[in-house]
Amino acid sequence: MRKWLLCAALLLIASPASAMKMDILKGTTCSNTTPRTCLVDIFIQDSSSAVGAGLAGLTNASANLVCYVSRSDDGNAAGTQLSLSGGTRGTWTSGGFIQKDSTNMVGIYELGLPTTAVAVGSNYAVVVCSGATNMAPMVLEVQLVAYNPQDSASLGLTKVVSDTQFYLGTAAAPAPDNGTLAAGSATGGTLAATAGTNVASLFLGGLFYATGGTIPSPRWCTISAYTSGRVFTCARPWSVVPDGTTTYTILVNAPTPGGVILKNVGSQTYPIYMVLASDHISVATGKTVTVNVSKDGAAFGAITGTVAEVASGWYLVSLSQADTNCNACAYFATAAATDTRPFYFVTTP
Repeated sequence: MRKWLLCAALLLIASPASAMKMDILKGTTCSNTTPRTCLVDIFIQDSSSAVGAGLAGLTNASANLVCYVSRSDDGNAAGTQLSLSGGTRGTWTSGGFIQKDSTNMVGIYELGLPTTAVAVGSNYAVVVCSGATNMAPMVLEVQLVAYNPQDSASLGLTKVVSDTQFYLGTAAAPAPDNGTLAAGSATGGTLAATAGTNVASLFLGGLFYATGGTIPSPRWCTISAYTSGRVFTCARPWSVVPDGTTTYTILVNAPTPGGVILKNVGSQTYPIYMVLASDHISVATGKTVTVNVSKDGAAFGAITGTVAEVASGWYLVSLSQADTNCNACAYFATAAATDTRPFYFVTTP
Protein backbone atom coordinates (compact mmCIF):
# COMPACT_ATOMS: atom_id res chain seq x y z
CA MET A 1 0.00 0.00 0.00
CA ARG A 2 2.81 2.40 0.89
CA LYS A 3 4.55 1.64 -2.41
CA TRP A 4 1.34 2.42 -4.30
CA LEU A 5 0.88 5.74 -2.52
CA LEU A 6 4.53 6.66 -3.15
CA CYS A 7 4.19 5.89 -6.86
CA ALA A 8 1.00 7.97 -7.07
CA ALA A 9 2.68 10.91 -5.35
CA LEU A 10 5.67 10.73 -7.70
CA LEU A 11 3.35 10.69 -10.71
CA LEU A 12 1.51 13.76 -9.45
CA ILE A 13 4.76 15.64 -8.88
CA ALA A 14 6.25 14.67 -12.24
CA SER A 15 3.12 15.20 -14.33
CA PRO A 16 2.32 18.48 -16.09
CA ALA A 17 -0.28 20.86 -14.72
CA SER A 18 -3.85 19.98 -15.60
CA ALA A 19 -4.95 21.30 -18.97
CA MET A 20 -6.76 24.62 -18.82
CA LYS A 21 -9.80 25.11 -21.04
CA MET A 22 -11.69 28.09 -22.43
CA ASP A 23 -14.17 29.03 -25.20
CA ILE A 24 -13.48 31.65 -27.88
CA LEU A 25 -15.64 32.55 -30.88
CA LYS A 26 -13.98 31.09 -33.95
CA GLY A 27 -12.97 33.78 -36.43
CA THR A 28 -12.31 36.36 -33.70
CA THR A 29 -9.94 39.11 -34.77
CA CYS A 30 -7.58 39.39 -31.81
CA SER A 31 -6.97 42.95 -30.65
CA ASN A 32 -6.28 45.09 -27.62
CA THR A 33 -9.91 46.25 -27.57
CA THR A 34 -11.88 45.33 -24.43
CA PRO A 35 -12.61 42.55 -23.50
CA ARG A 36 -9.26 41.46 -25.05
CA THR A 37 -10.59 37.98 -25.77
CA CYS A 38 -7.23 36.65 -26.96
CA LEU A 39 -5.30 37.82 -23.89
CA VAL A 40 -5.35 34.71 -21.69
CA ASP A 41 -4.00 33.89 -18.26
CA ILE A 42 -2.06 30.61 -18.02
CA PHE A 43 -0.60 28.77 -15.04
CA ILE A 44 2.95 27.40 -15.27
CA GLN A 45 3.85 24.90 -12.58
CA ASP A 46 7.27 24.47 -10.99
CA SER A 47 8.25 20.86 -11.75
CA SER A 48 10.71 20.86 -8.85
CA SER A 49 8.05 21.69 -6.28
CA ALA A 50 6.68 18.88 -4.12
CA VAL A 51 3.44 20.80 -3.57
CA GLY A 52 2.62 21.88 -7.15
CA ALA A 53 3.67 25.49 -6.68
CA GLY A 54 3.81 27.92 -9.57
CA LEU A 55 7.06 28.84 -11.32
CA ALA A 56 8.11 32.48 -11.05
CA GLY A 57 10.48 34.63 -13.03
CA LEU A 58 9.90 33.51 -16.64
CA THR A 59 10.08 35.97 -19.50
CA ASN A 60 9.77 35.61 -23.25
CA ALA A 61 13.57 35.44 -23.34
CA SER A 62 13.90 32.61 -20.79
CA ALA A 63 16.27 29.91 -22.06
CA ASN A 64 14.56 27.14 -24.05
CA LEU A 65 11.02 28.50 -23.40
CA VAL A 66 8.82 27.72 -26.41
CA CYS A 67 5.07 27.69 -27.13
CA TYR A 68 3.37 25.82 -29.95
CA VAL A 69 -0.18 25.82 -31.32
CA SER A 70 -1.99 22.89 -32.89
CA ARG A 71 -5.38 23.00 -34.70
CA SER A 72 -7.60 20.36 -36.26
CA ASP A 73 -7.07 21.85 -39.72
CA ASP A 74 -3.26 21.55 -39.54
CA GLY A 75 -3.41 18.36 -41.57
CA ASN A 76 -0.21 16.32 -41.66
CA ALA A 77 1.83 19.09 -40.07
CA ALA A 78 3.59 19.69 -36.79
CA GLY A 79 2.54 22.37 -34.34
CA THR A 80 3.18 26.00 -35.21
CA GLN A 81 5.63 27.82 -32.96
CA LEU A 82 4.45 31.09 -31.46
CA SER A 83 6.80 34.01 -31.72
CA LEU A 84 7.01 35.18 -28.11
CA SER A 85 7.66 38.81 -27.26
CA GLY A 86 7.84 40.87 -24.10
CA GLY A 87 4.32 41.76 -23.02
CA THR A 88 2.69 44.50 -20.98
CA ARG A 89 0.23 43.44 -18.32
CA GLY A 90 -3.36 43.98 -19.40
CA THR A 91 -2.35 44.62 -23.01
CA TRP A 92 -2.79 42.19 -25.89
CA THR A 93 -0.08 41.71 -28.45
CA SER A 94 0.35 38.61 -30.58
CA GLY A 95 2.73 36.32 -28.69
CA GLY A 96 3.04 38.76 -25.78
CA PHE A 97 4.25 36.95 -22.63
CA ILE A 98 4.58 38.46 -19.17
CA GLN A 99 4.43 37.40 -15.52
CA LYS A 100 1.25 38.58 -13.80
CA ASP A 101 2.30 38.86 -10.14
CA SER A 102 5.44 37.21 -8.77
CA THR A 103 4.30 37.66 -5.16
CA ASN A 104 0.60 37.01 -4.96
CA MET A 105 -0.06 34.95 -8.10
CA VAL A 106 3.10 32.94 -8.56
CA GLY A 107 3.01 30.96 -11.80
CA ILE A 108 0.34 33.05 -13.56
CA TYR A 109 1.40 34.57 -16.89
CA GLU A 110 -0.43 36.53 -19.55
CA LEU A 111 -0.15 35.16 -23.10
CA GLY A 112 -1.41 36.89 -26.23
CA LEU A 113 -2.88 34.38 -28.66
CA PRO A 114 -2.43 35.22 -32.35
CA THR A 115 -5.47 35.66 -34.59
CA THR A 116 -4.36 32.65 -36.64
CA ALA A 117 -4.84 30.42 -33.60
CA VAL A 118 -8.57 31.20 -33.39
CA ALA A 119 -9.33 31.52 -37.10
CA VAL A 120 -12.29 29.82 -38.78
CA GLY A 121 -11.54 26.30 -40.00
CA SER A 122 -10.99 24.44 -36.75
CA ASN A 123 -13.12 23.53 -33.75
CA TYR A 124 -10.23 23.75 -31.31
CA ALA A 125 -6.71 25.02 -30.76
CA VAL A 126 -4.23 23.50 -28.32
CA VAL A 127 -1.39 25.63 -26.93
CA VAL A 128 1.57 23.95 -25.27
CA CYS A 129 4.39 25.87 -23.57
CA SER A 130 7.48 24.09 -22.21
CA GLY A 131 11.28 23.93 -22.11
CA ALA A 132 12.34 26.41 -19.45
CA THR A 133 14.26 25.24 -16.39
CA ASN A 134 11.99 23.65 -13.74
CA MET A 135 8.96 24.26 -15.95
CA ALA A 136 6.21 21.66 -16.13
CA PRO A 137 4.57 21.65 -19.58
CA MET A 138 1.56 24.02 -19.75
CA VAL A 139 -1.42 22.89 -21.85
CA LEU A 140 -4.25 25.26 -22.83
CA GLU A 141 -7.22 23.87 -24.75
CA VAL A 142 -9.24 26.51 -26.60
CA GLN A 143 -12.65 25.38 -27.85
CA LEU A 144 -13.40 27.44 -30.96
CA VAL A 145 -17.17 27.84 -30.83
CA ALA A 146 -19.82 29.14 -33.24
CA TYR A 147 -21.43 31.34 -30.58
CA ASN A 148 -20.00 34.44 -28.92
CA PRO A 149 -19.54 34.00 -25.15
CA GLN A 150 -19.09 37.80 -24.88
CA ASP A 151 -22.53 38.61 -26.41
CA SER A 152 -24.80 39.10 -23.41
CA ALA A 153 -27.93 39.57 -25.56
CA SER A 154 -28.10 36.45 -27.74
CA LEU A 155 -24.61 34.82 -27.68
CA GLY A 156 -24.29 35.87 -31.32
CA LEU A 157 -26.81 33.22 -32.41
CA THR A 158 -28.76 34.38 -35.47
CA LYS A 159 -31.80 32.23 -34.62
CA VAL A 160 -32.16 33.74 -31.17
CA VAL A 161 -34.00 37.05 -30.88
CA SER A 162 -31.56 39.53 -29.35
CA ASP A 163 -34.41 40.90 -27.26
CA THR A 164 -35.52 37.52 -25.97
CA GLN A 165 -35.51 38.91 -22.44
CA PHE A 166 -38.47 41.09 -23.48
CA TYR A 167 -40.61 37.99 -23.52
CA LEU A 168 -39.15 36.68 -20.27
CA GLY A 169 -40.09 39.85 -18.43
CA THR A 170 -36.49 40.73 -17.52
CA ALA A 171 -35.97 43.77 -19.72
CA ALA A 172 -37.83 46.67 -21.24
CA ALA A 173 -40.49 45.58 -23.71
CA PRO A 174 -41.27 47.69 -26.79
CA ALA A 175 -44.06 50.20 -26.43
CA PRO A 176 -47.36 49.57 -28.23
CA ASP A 177 -47.37 51.00 -31.76
CA ASN A 178 -50.17 52.80 -33.61
CA GLY A 179 -50.38 54.19 -37.12
CA THR A 180 -51.48 53.66 -40.72
CA LEU A 181 -49.98 50.84 -42.77
CA ALA A 182 -47.50 51.84 -45.44
CA ALA A 183 -48.69 48.80 -47.39
CA GLY A 184 -50.53 45.53 -46.94
CA SER A 185 -49.84 42.06 -48.29
CA ALA A 186 -51.52 38.67 -48.36
CA THR A 187 -49.48 37.54 -45.38
CA GLY A 188 -48.91 40.73 -43.39
CA GLY A 189 -47.90 44.27 -44.21
CA THR A 190 -45.47 47.14 -43.67
CA LEU A 191 -45.90 49.39 -40.65
CA ALA A 192 -45.67 53.16 -40.65
CA ALA A 193 -42.18 54.60 -40.15
CA THR A 194 -42.59 55.24 -36.43
CA ALA A 195 -39.34 56.12 -34.70
CA GLY A 196 -37.67 53.14 -33.03
CA THR A 197 -39.66 50.46 -34.84
CA ASN A 198 -36.94 49.55 -37.36
CA VAL A 199 -35.53 46.81 -35.13
CA ALA A 200 -35.67 43.21 -36.33
CA SER A 201 -37.92 40.96 -34.22
CA LEU A 202 -39.14 43.96 -32.17
CA PHE A 203 -42.83 43.03 -32.38
CA LEU A 204 -42.35 39.28 -32.69
CA GLY A 205 -45.22 37.64 -30.84
CA GLY A 206 -47.20 40.89 -30.66
CA LEU A 207 -50.82 41.29 -31.74
CA PHE A 208 -51.77 43.42 -34.76
CA TYR A 209 -55.31 44.82 -34.60
CA ALA A 210 -56.90 46.85 -37.41
CA THR A 211 -58.76 49.89 -36.07
CA GLY A 212 -59.96 51.59 -39.28
CA GLY A 213 -59.62 52.08 -43.02
CA THR A 214 -59.68 48.84 -44.97
CA ILE A 215 -60.40 46.23 -42.29
CA PRO A 216 -58.68 42.90 -43.03
CA SER A 217 -60.14 39.55 -42.17
CA PRO A 218 -59.40 38.32 -39.65
CA ARG A 219 -59.11 41.64 -37.86
CA TRP A 220 -56.55 40.26 -35.38
CA CYS A 221 -53.13 38.93 -36.36
CA THR A 222 -50.38 37.33 -34.27
CA ILE A 223 -47.03 38.58 -35.63
CA SER A 224 -44.80 35.58 -36.41
CA ALA A 225 -41.93 37.51 -38.05
CA TYR A 226 -40.75 41.12 -38.07
CA THR A 227 -37.88 42.74 -40.02
CA SER A 228 -35.89 45.92 -39.57
CA GLY A 229 -37.74 47.21 -42.64
CA ARG A 230 -40.92 47.19 -40.50
CA VAL A 231 -42.38 44.30 -42.51
CA PHE A 232 -44.47 41.94 -40.40
CA THR A 233 -45.77 38.47 -41.20
CA CYS A 234 -48.93 37.05 -39.70
CA ALA A 235 -49.20 33.57 -38.27
CA ARG A 236 -51.95 32.96 -40.83
CA PRO A 237 -52.73 34.81 -44.09
CA TRP A 238 -55.53 37.33 -44.51
CA SER A 239 -58.69 36.42 -46.37
CA VAL A 240 -59.30 40.15 -46.82
CA VAL A 241 -56.01 41.99 -47.32
CA PRO A 242 -55.26 45.33 -45.56
CA ASP A 243 -53.84 48.27 -47.52
CA GLY A 244 -52.33 51.71 -47.14
CA THR A 245 -55.54 53.05 -45.55
CA THR A 246 -55.60 50.48 -42.73
CA THR A 247 -55.02 51.99 -39.30
CA TYR A 248 -53.79 49.72 -36.55
CA THR A 249 -52.52 49.22 -33.05
CA ILE A 250 -49.97 46.63 -31.96
CA LEU A 251 -50.15 45.19 -28.47
CA VAL A 252 -46.81 43.85 -27.27
CA ASN A 253 -47.97 41.98 -24.18
CA ALA A 254 -49.65 38.69 -24.98
CA PRO A 255 -53.30 38.78 -23.95
CA THR A 256 -54.29 36.74 -20.92
CA PRO A 257 -57.01 34.19 -21.61
CA GLY A 258 -59.75 34.71 -19.08
CA GLY A 259 -61.52 31.44 -19.77
CA VAL A 260 -65.29 31.31 -20.24
CA ILE A 261 -67.87 33.74 -18.90
CA LEU A 262 -71.63 34.01 -19.33
CA LYS A 263 -72.81 36.00 -22.33
CA ASN A 264 -74.86 39.15 -21.71
CA VAL A 265 -74.72 38.74 -17.93
CA GLY A 266 -73.53 41.53 -15.65
CA SER A 267 -71.60 41.60 -12.34
CA GLN A 268 -68.93 39.15 -13.53
CA THR A 269 -65.47 40.05 -12.22
CA TYR A 270 -61.91 39.46 -13.42
CA PRO A 271 -58.62 40.37 -11.66
CA ILE A 272 -55.83 42.05 -13.62
CA TYR A 273 -52.23 42.79 -12.66
CA MET A 274 -50.71 46.14 -13.69
CA VAL A 275 -46.99 46.99 -13.85
CA LEU A 276 -45.11 50.22 -14.51
CA ALA A 277 -44.01 50.99 -18.06
CA SER A 278 -40.65 52.29 -16.77
CA ASP A 279 -39.27 48.81 -16.13
CA HIS A 280 -42.20 46.44 -16.92
CA ILE A 281 -41.74 44.74 -13.56
CA SER A 282 -42.57 47.12 -10.71
CA VAL A 283 -46.18 46.96 -9.51
CA ALA A 284 -48.47 49.87 -10.43
CA THR A 285 -50.45 51.07 -7.43
CA GLY A 286 -52.87 53.96 -6.99
CA LYS A 287 -53.78 54.05 -10.68
CA THR A 288 -57.02 54.98 -12.39
CA VAL A 289 -57.44 52.03 -14.72
CA THR A 290 -59.54 52.24 -17.88
CA VAL A 291 -60.73 49.09 -19.64
CA ASN A 292 -61.84 48.92 -23.28
CA VAL A 293 -63.68 46.07 -25.01
CA SER A 294 -63.93 44.83 -28.58
CA LYS A 295 -67.03 42.69 -29.16
CA ASP A 296 -66.65 40.03 -31.85
CA GLY A 297 -63.99 42.04 -33.69
CA ALA A 298 -65.72 45.42 -33.57
CA ALA A 299 -63.92 48.62 -32.66
CA PHE A 300 -62.80 49.06 -29.07
CA GLY A 301 -64.83 51.17 -26.71
CA ALA A 302 -64.85 51.84 -22.97
CA ILE A 303 -66.64 49.32 -20.78
CA THR A 304 -69.63 50.49 -18.75
CA GLY A 305 -68.54 48.41 -15.77
CA THR A 306 -66.08 49.46 -13.08
CA VAL A 307 -62.49 48.89 -12.01
CA ALA A 308 -61.41 48.92 -8.37
CA GLU A 309 -57.92 48.64 -6.91
CA VAL A 310 -57.31 45.65 -4.66
CA ALA A 311 -53.63 45.85 -3.58
CA SER A 312 -50.04 45.23 -4.74
CA GLY A 313 -50.75 45.98 -8.40
CA TRP A 314 -53.98 43.98 -8.57
CA TYR A 315 -57.24 45.54 -9.78
CA LEU A 316 -60.70 43.98 -10.05
CA VAL A 317 -62.69 44.54 -13.24
CA SER A 318 -66.44 44.25 -12.74
CA LEU A 319 -68.12 43.80 -16.12
CA SER A 320 -71.60 45.07 -16.86
CA GLN A 321 -74.19 43.13 -18.85
CA ALA A 322 -73.35 45.15 -21.97
CA ASP A 323 -69.63 44.46 -21.54
CA THR A 324 -70.23 40.71 -21.98
CA ASN A 325 -72.71 40.85 -24.86
CA CYS A 326 -70.32 39.18 -27.32
CA ASN A 327 -69.15 35.71 -28.31
CA ALA A 328 -65.49 36.63 -28.34
CA CYS A 329 -64.77 39.52 -26.00
CA ALA A 330 -61.33 41.17 -26.17
CA TYR A 331 -60.33 43.71 -23.53
CA PHE A 332 -57.34 45.84 -22.69
CA ALA A 333 -56.65 47.82 -19.53
CA THR A 334 -54.59 51.02 -19.47
CA ALA A 335 -53.50 53.57 -16.92
CA ALA A 336 -50.98 56.41 -16.77
CA ALA A 337 -47.35 55.21 -16.89
CA THR A 338 -48.28 51.50 -17.01
CA ASP A 339 -48.03 48.71 -19.53
CA THR A 340 -51.19 47.87 -21.45
CA ARG A 341 -52.75 44.69 -20.06
CA PRO A 342 -54.85 42.79 -22.64
CA PHE A 343 -57.16 39.88 -21.78
CA TYR A 344 -60.08 38.11 -23.42
CA PHE A 345 -63.04 35.77 -22.84
CA VAL A 346 -65.10 33.36 -24.85
CA THR A 347 -68.70 33.54 -23.67
CA THR A 348 -71.29 30.82 -23.18
CA PRO A 349 -75.08 31.31 -23.10
